[in-house]
Amino acid sequence: MTAVIRQHISDHSCQGQYSADLHCPGRYTIYKDATCGYDASVGITGDVTDEADNCDTSLDATFTDAVAPGACEGEQIITRTWTLTDDCGNPTTHIQIITVRDNTPPTFTVPADITICRDVNGIYDRDVTNTGDVTDEADNCDTSLDAVYTDSDAAIGTINIVGYITRTWTLTDDCGNTTIQYQTIWVQPVPRISVTVPDTLFCNESAINFTIDSLVISRGEVMYDLDVTYPAGVSGLLSDGSRPILNITDLLTNSTNSHQTVTYTFRPYIQGNPGDPTCHDGIEVTITVHVEPTARVALTLADDELCNGESVNIQLSTVTIPYRGIEFNVDAINSYPEITGYTDRTGLITTDIIIEALSNSGDTARMVTYIVSPVTLDVSGNQKCYGINDTVKVWVNPTRASHSGKQHTPDLLRHCN
Repeated sequence: MTAVIRQHISDHSCQGQYSADLHCPGRYTIYKDATCGYDASVGITGDVTDEADNCDTSLDATFTDAVAPGACEGEQIITRTWTLTDDCGNPTTHIQIITVRDNTPPTFTVPADITICRDVNGIYDRDVTNTGDVTDEADNCDTSLDAVYTDSDAAIGTINIVGYITRTWTLTDDCGNTTIQYQTIWVQPVPRISVTVPDTLFCNESAINFTIDSLVISRGEVMYDLDVTYPAGVSGLLSDGSRPILNITDLLTNSTNSHQTVTYTFRPYIQGNPGDPTCHDGIEVTITVHVEPTARVALTLADDELCNGESVNIQLSTVTIPYRGIEFNVDAINSYPEITGYTDRTGLITTDIIIEALSNSGDTARMVTYIVSPVTLDVSGNQKCYGINDTVKVWVNPTRASHSGKQHTPDLLRHCN
C-alpha cells in the first residue's frame, strides 16, 4: 500500500542517509477490531509533517508497507518504509515498525448448571454428552477454537449426601486471550429409604404399621413407588403408586383357611427440583409379611352322656393351615361341686385326644361343657392368634341309687346299671 502522508508528529527513531530531511513516526502498536480488521492509516499510526530540503520546497514523503505474520493468528508486523525524494532525485529512506495485535478474548456460552443422578452402585456420568458441551466457540481472528474444562470435586458429596462438581471452562485463542466461565454439576445421592414393621407374622384382620424414613440428603424430594402384591383371598388397604416419605398402615384380611404371604416392594427415587431430572435408580426395599387365617377347630364327641366314672372322649380336627403351627386350649366348665375329673388344658395339638374320667357324687345328672379355643403360633412357637371356638357338652350321670335311695330320671340312666 502506498499513501501520501500529510500530517503527524515525527520522532527520531528512524535511521538512514538522506539528502532531503524527514523524521518518520516511531514504533506503534494497534489492535484488531471485532472482525479481525485493523486501521493502520497514518491518522492512527503517525504521519511525516516536517519534510525539508536545501533546495526543493515542494516535498511530500511517501511510504510502502510490507505485512508479515506475527507470533500468533491475528497478529501482523507491518514494516512501513518512508521515502522522501527531492526534485533532483536525492532520496531519504526511513523504516517504521507497526505491530498489529489481537487483544479481544474469545466468546462462548457455558453449559447451564445441571443435576445428574447416581445409579444403584453410586456411579454417575459427568461426561459432556450428559452434562452439556460448549458448541459456539467464537473469536474475532482465531478459527480453530475448542473450549476445555477442568473439574473440582472438593464438594462432590457421597452416595448419601448431595454434592456438586465445579467445572471451569476455559477458551483461549491463538494469541493467548482467555475467557473463563463456570458450570455447577449437582450429583444426587443414591435414593435410599428405610422401611420397618413391628413383625412379619400377623393375625387375620391385623393393622400393619410401616415406619418409613429417607436415608439421604438430596436436592429435591425423596419419594418411592409402592408395589404391593396381595395373593388370592387376601385384601388390604394399599394400592400401587407413588408416595411421599410418610408412615403408612395396611389392614390385611385373609378369607382363606391357609396362611398367606403379602409382598410390599418400595422403590425409592428422588423427585428433583424444577428443571432437574428424576433419579430412579434407588435401592429397593422388600417387606414380606405373613397373615394367618382365622384359626378353626372341629370337635368330635364320642358320647355326650356318661355314666359315673366313665371317660369323656373328644377328638380335635382343623381345616386351618398355619404359618408356624396351631395349638388348642381347653376350658372345662361345670358349676356343680359334685362333678369332678374335668380339667383345663393348653397347648394341645391335633393328634391329642381329650380323655378324662368324670365322676358325679351327687344324685342328679350334671353337664360339663368343653370349650376348645384354636390359636396359631408366632415364629418362636408362642401362642399368638386366637380363632373361633368350638363347644361340646357331656352329661355325667350319678351312680344308680339302691331301692331305698332316690331314683333318677330313666332317660338319663338308660345305659347305666
